[in-house]
Amino acid sequence: MSVLERDGLRILRASGFTGLHLEFTIPWKKNRRFDVAFPTQRVAIEWDSRRWHTQKRALRMDRERDRDAHAHGWRILRFTWDDVHEDPVKVADTIRTVLGL
Repeated sequence: MSVLERDGLRILRASGFTGLHLEFTIPWKKNRRFDVAFPTQRVAIEWDSRRWHTQKRALRMDRERDRDAHAHGWRILRFTWDDVHEDPVKVADTIRTVLGL
């Protein structure tokens, strides 16, 4: 688990979120995973690190996964290092709003 994933998970736990699954296998693409998923609500969270997401191929694959997720009725929330470390309250509030909590 990366530092960003660990810090994002800390926000989720501190905010009292339940029903989340880490490294959730994407139902229609068994070889891919969401960083975090709330399967009942069909919401996934991706922690976008600078190291991985500056690579052109990785960016393309993530956007393809996002489109597939939307086609299957899922919503994807993407958060960056800056989101997690500069405004964790906004991260939690955004997730809460999307989950309808």
